[in-house]
Amino acid sequence: MKNSGPPVKTIPAQVLLDSTLLSEEEAHPLRLRLQSQQSVTAAEILELDLPAKLRVDALLRDEFFGERALRRLACYFAEHTLHIYAAREPYEDSVRRCLAAAQRYAATAAGMDELQAAVKEAVPVVWRLADTPFVGAFEAGMVVTFLDYKDAAELARIVAAHTQRAAHRQAWESRQSDVEPMTAREEEACWQLRQIIRALVAAQLLGSNYSATRLDGDRK
Repeated sequence: MKNSGPPVKTIPAQVLLDSTLLSEEEAHPLRLRLQSQQSVTAAEILELDLPAKLRVDALLRDEFFGERALRRLACYFAEHTLHIYAAREPYEDSVRRCLAAAQRYAATAAGMDELQAAVKEAVPVVWRLADTPFVGAFEAGMVVTFLDYKDAAELARIVAAHTQRAAHRQAWESRQSDVEPMTAREEEACWQLRQIIRALVAAQLLGSNYSATRLDGDRK
């Protein structure tokens, strides 16, 4: 009897069609593209003509990743924009300690009490930036306060979205003119997509040569 291999992992196509991130302009061609499909694979999601933020959101699902992989991705995302918070609060280390506790929990699945305590300590510190002009720093710091969420997939999606917004707000707050292109959110989402692709390759949900052929030009 032939070995058919592991089952193909998919999510319902409706997840993409129902996304609150989907614009009207994007919705019509996507409906046409998916009209004959009930489900989509990770590879199919990557190949859709959609902004990176939408593909990131669609891929951060239990159907594709286990809890520890999702938590590791959330930690990668949070760490990548932590410098935005640190630039505004250079002497405050409760946010970094919170991230370190989340990284340990993602690696070992032990230490949730420590993580929850670290989140509790970080919350009032981060919220000092609420209702200030420093929205980018607030967003970048606030993501660590979600890192003890029980639902790892929801956690990863929330952190991805907030860190994208942190990157955008940092660019907007430091703009030189009001007509400067604002591409930071999509650039951050593309960076996140690269991390997700590497995780998909590691999980054998994409061909082993995917990163070599599709991530050309990755310098970050």
